Amino acid sequence: MISLRNVNKNYGTFHALKDVSLEIAQGEKVVICGPSGSGKSTLIRCVNHLEPHDSGEIRLDGLEVGAARDVLKVRRTAGMVFQNFNLFPHLTVLENCILAPKLTGAVSDREARKMAEDYLARVHILDQAWKYPIQLSGGQQQRVAIARALCMKPKVMLFDEPTSALDPEMVGEVLDVMGELASEGMTMICVTHEMGFARKVADRVVFMDAGRIVEIAPPETFFAAPQSDRARAFLSQISH
Repeated sequence: MISLRNVNKNYGTFHALKDVSLEIAQGEKVVICGPSGSGKSTLIRCVNHLEPHDSGEIRLDGLEVGAARDVLKVRRTAGMVFQNFNLFPHLTVLENCILAPKLTGAVSDREARKMAEDYLARVHILDQAWKYPIQLSGGQQQRVAIARALCMKPKVMLFDEPTSALDPEMVGEVLDVMGELASEGMTMICVTHEMGFARKVADRVVFMDAGRIVEIAPPETFFAAPQSDRARAFLSQISH
């Protein structure tokens, strides 16, 4: 479903991604972790072309990411959930969810509304449909953001530290929704520091440092017996 081969990304003189290669199968759940500045968020932003990569190849469900003709197809294939929600404050919850399907002309207004209501129900927030984002808690806003992404019927969901901006008591409600999506077979890449989620949901954990993939392993192997000194040091810090 997702293929990265020798991908490089630079910001001026800063080499953010260094020859990154990764294959992700349909239905697979991959958690990317690592210290700040390791390239985690840059990687998934390159997958749906929010950031153009400088060299190497990225393919998403057969589409070449970076090819001008495929950009819109790429964005429809990969839904993105950001750490800061990015909801439109002047639109209601329901309006936030139906905007993109209506703009793309993929469905009628009635179909867009029905689909939005279905996905809002799926993330357990349909009762807030007519409120504005400012009236919601952070956890509720993030669940709306997930519903909005699902309204484009993506084949892949990308999560960029979706709980990092939330108060601790709101983290669980978002992780529960993500866990439900995972259990339904959605292909997912999640950048997160929530190691409990990685243990429970991930098929594989990818550990990055300084723009490179250092280690890839099933969660039970990664947490019990990391192979690299860098991963061992990282896990010793976050477990305190």
